[in-house]
Parts: sequence; C-alpha cells; structure tokens
Amino acid sequence: MRLSSQTLWPVVASVAFLGAVPSIAFVPSKPSVGVTAVMQIDLLFPRDDQVYAPTPYMPIVFAVQNPSLARHTYPSMLVHLQNSSTVGQGTTYTQALNVTNWSSNETFFAYTLVDTFAHEGNWTVDWHLAWYSCKIEERDKAFLGLMERNCTCERPSGVGFITKNGGQAIDLVASTAAAAANETACATEPGDGFAINVDDKAMQIDNLFRPDWLPLSEDKCIIASETTPSARNACRVKIDSALAANITADVRAKVCAGANPPSDCPSKSAAQRSATVGVGCGLTAAFGALGLLLA
Repeated sequence: MRLSSQTLWPVVASVAFLGAVPSIAFVPSKPSVGVTAVMQIDLLFPRDDQVYAPTPYMPIVFAVQNPSLARHTYPSMLVHLQNSSTVGQGTTYTQALNVTNWSSNETFFAYTLVDTFAHEGNWTVDWHLAWYSCKIEERDKAFLGLMERNCTCERPSGVGFITKNGGQAIDLVASTAAAAANETACATEPGDGFAINVDDKAMQIDNLFRPDWLPLSEDKCIIASETTPSARNACRVKIDSALAANITADVRAKVCAGANPPSDCPSKSAAQRSATVGVGCGLTAAFGALGLLLA
C-alpha cells in the first residue's frame, strides 16, 4: 500500500548500505573534503501494506545506523499520522534524534507510542528528515562553518497500513526478520527511510551565525548530504527478542500508567495513575512514550 501523490506529502522511500565509519578530525585551517560514511535512518515498524489488530500498545519504531555520525548533524524527524476516514485531523510530532553515545557505531532505536491505533482505520505514517550541514566560508583569512538546515520536506518517506479486528498481532522480531530473510527483495526494495553522507572532518562554527538552540558545548559542524538513490538498501536492521521485549515492556508500562488504562493492565488505583502521569514529559502526555535505546 504505497502512498500516492494525493496523500499529504508525496513519498519517496530511500535508505543506504553503510560502510565503515571513520573517526572525526577537527579542521583548524582550510578544509578539504574527507572520507565520508553513511548515517541511515529507517522506519522499522509499522510495516507497509500490513493489517494489524487494533491495539493501544503499537509503537512507531525508527532505527539509526552509525549514530556516532549524528553528533554534528543534529538530525530530527517530523512525523505525521493520518487516518483516511478523518482527513484533516491527523497527528503531527517532532522527534529529535538525541544520540548521547557519540563514540558508538551500534544501531540506535527511537520509538514513540501513539494511542490512535487502538481503533480500526486506514493509516498513513509520513515523515521527513531534517539535519544540518556546514557551508564553508572564508572570513578574515580564516575558514569557518556556516550551519545550513537541510530537509527532505519535498520528498518524505512513509508507509500505509490498516488496523482491523482480526488482523495480525504486533511482532517486532518477525516483522524485521521476514524482510531480511528475502535476500532478493532486500537487495532491491528501497525501504522507508533516508541515508546521509557525512564527511569525517568537522569545522568550527561561525559564531556570527550560530543557531540560538545549539548548546554552547557544541561548536562544530560537518558537511552532510543525502545519498543518491542507487546507494540505498532497506534490510540492514533487525529487532531482536531482547530489544523487542524492552520496547514492549516500556510501551505497556506507559499505557497502563495513563488515566484510562486498558482492561488488561494490572490493577492500579486512580490516585496512583494520576501521580504516575504527573511526572511524564509533554510528549508523553500528548502522544505516548518516547524511548531511546542503543543495541
């Protein structure tokens, strides 16, 4: 069920095969283009063209390969959920990929819980990626970096799926394992994501154009650009049973801590539920739970 040009955003799905990740060296003088590696962001779940049983426990799961490359690119995603029966009443949220372990090249997982999927519907999940790249400028005989925002806003990625009584139960392990098992399809299917070439040489940011949102502890930017479609591949990330158990437990705990927990949640008094919800963040209160895991 690929999304058509009549949906909210036109969809172009793309991912990339990842090479080795070089270490990052800071550049004190005139920069030159260095070796690039690929940071890949994929939507792993839900899957395209599937029918799921309605459930309040359905997460939206993204994966970032080579997350150490995210440090100087400051990536974020804008995600839009739409039920075709309620056009104009979709849900939109922004999710920053706040990777904290910059030295790790292990896959980084981000997941969000949206209670909308407890009901039957024909759904689309459209999303685009935003990141920053250095534009090299010479000022007073010094070469500095001017941060420029890049976005796939005109070519988002996305999936379409159905929630319907009698549909399949959520199985995070099986959903990604099945895609990887079909080697022929894995080699040709573009997937649902984006891939960014990241240079291995970071530059000092020009403070005259330093974004207000950037922490003072971060003073470097790096050249980063989207890869060509021919370099992309979809089936490099799988969710194993341990990770699936962690996500499932966290999602269930957040749903059951809400003011109106499903009937299969452990019993808890209204006062306890109210106290638990009170310590949540704004995203939790509005859309569910945001989780970040390295695996």
